[in-house]
Amino acid sequence: MPSPDKLFTLDPVQTQLSETVNQVVAQKSVNTATRDAQVAGALGRFSTALGSLAEVKKQQRIREDTRIAENAAVRNEVMPGGLLPVAQQAYRDVIDINTSNRVDNEIKTWLSGDEIKAIVNDPDTSSEIKNNKINAHLDGLYVSASESIQNPNVLLGLKTKIDVHKVDTMKDVYEVEKNLSYGVALQSVSGQVSSIFNQNEIDP
Repeated sequence: MPSPDKLFTLDPVQTQLSETVNQVVAQKSVNTATRDAQVAGALGRFSTALGSLAEVKKQQRIREDTRIAENAAVRNEVMPGGLLPVAQQAYRDVIDINTSNRVDNEIKTWLSGDEIKAIVNDPDTSSEIKNNKINAHLDGLYVSASESIQNPNVLLGLKTKIDVHKVDTMKDVYEVEKNLSYGVALQSVSGQVSSIFNQNEIDP
């Protein structure tokens, strides 16, 4: 019987694990440029969509708040709370427009009343004094309105309307002056004609 070391024989195995490595090649990283570009594009589109949705919601809120503010102003109600600044400005603008229209209507009523007719038709007052008196009253109404009207465009519109009223009234004053002077001239001519007839004893 063979000895135990002869029973099992091992064939020599060649291995290079212990050999010196002369060249090492690093593993290349995976190219993710395409994937990264796709992700970035998707994120960009998603961000744009969110931005568009937010803008739509913002515009809807502005329209709704503005409508609420303008309706409250038209009804002469207190401005509701919690409105956006642009809606609060819309409320104040409507209030200013209402004030401007109210003042303009007061002026029209005054200009069509008996007081203004008495001033315009007064034969003992010069046209300059008449115009000064009328303009002073209209300027007073403008100054009073300007204390409550904040919107400069509305205030300028009221000033323009008042200036138009001034010009129209001045035309009326000068028309009366012209008619009065024409009447005086007729009386003078009539007196001269009568004097001529009387001097020559001619029957008119």
